[in-house]
Amino acid sequence: MLLLFVLLFYWAASLYGCFKMEIRMDTTNLIIKGSPLHNVAYIYENFLWKEGQLVMVFVNNPPDLSIEDNQRSMLALVSEFEALQYSMGKNSTSFWLRSFLYQSALYHTNEGFYALLDIWLQQVYMPMFT
Repeated sequence: MLLLFVLLFYWAASLYGCFKMEIRMDTTNLIIKGSPLHNVAYIYENFLWKEGQLVMVFVNNPPDLSIEDNQRSMLALVSEFEALQYSMGKNSTSFWLRSFLYQSALYHTNEGFYALLDIWLQQVYMPMFT
């Protein structure tokens, strides 16, 4: 009889704990604390994505982005995503090509697309990871 009472108490405490437990499967808990991605994930979780789910899109066979028509087609692809019914629009996307094209006009150089991209990445993104 005592064993049955202990078992029922154990089950009740277990159920109570299961219902009160807070599950936090966010990126800040899934990424190793020493990783450079941890800071980026923290910013996304706490400042950018209070509502909604973060979706990352990777293009497996990207076109040659030094060609302007390919740049326009990639920007059009992102615009289609931003126009979806439940999307938060242009302010909710983080697309490096937009920033690069906007800032590349400020460099005043005759470097090719990929040489300028390398310079831009070193100046813009590398300081975050060092």
